[in-house]
Amino acid sequence: MHLTRDLTDSIFRLDGRKLEPIPGFSPERLPPWPASVHIFIWPEAYGPLAWHSRRPEIVKTSHRDLVRSLFAQGDWDGFGLTEDDALLDQNRSPLLQYSRGEVCDGRLGPSLIFAPPNDLEGVSVDYARWVRRCLDWVRRRATKVHDWKTPSPLLPSPRGLLNTIYAFPEAYAAIESKSHTYAIL
Repeated sequence: MHLTRDLTDSIFRLDGRKLEPIPGFSPERLPPWPASVHIFIWPEAYGPLAWHSRRPEIVKTSHRDLVRSLFAQGDWDGFGLTEDDALLDQNRSPLLQYSRGEVCDGRLGPSLIFAPPNDLEGVSVDYARWVRRCLDWVRRRATKVHDWKTPSPLLPSPRGLLNTIYAFPEAYAAIESKSHTYAIL
């Protein structure tokens, strides 16, 4: 996991309603499996973090904007925030989010990496380029094992999720051997 090599990139974990910095971050210092890991990478060179300083409005310009604004409003209300608080605006902040795959009933789900903003270029052109480079790095080094067009017969998908999933060589070999504990959870 070398998505961040620049010492100016900040790494945070989301702890309930607070972003907690992880000073001196290193992938080797992450807790071992199956511990849950959710981190945000903020490449500061691509812009500042954006914040909601009041309850987010519902945006209806697109389905994605509607969903994003509903979640933001739900977070604001759920955390009991007031005008004295601020909520991270993931739709306008240059972030990359990584979440380790969950373990459920002895099955290991896929890890997730994504950029929260709906419009990457709207955050910044350089940020959009960086996100594409990060995701292309995964695609070059891994093999696509599942997507909505070609679901994998080797990966159970009890929830019927349609995500595209890539497996790095070691995981791919296990999946191909049919002796694995991976599932699409």
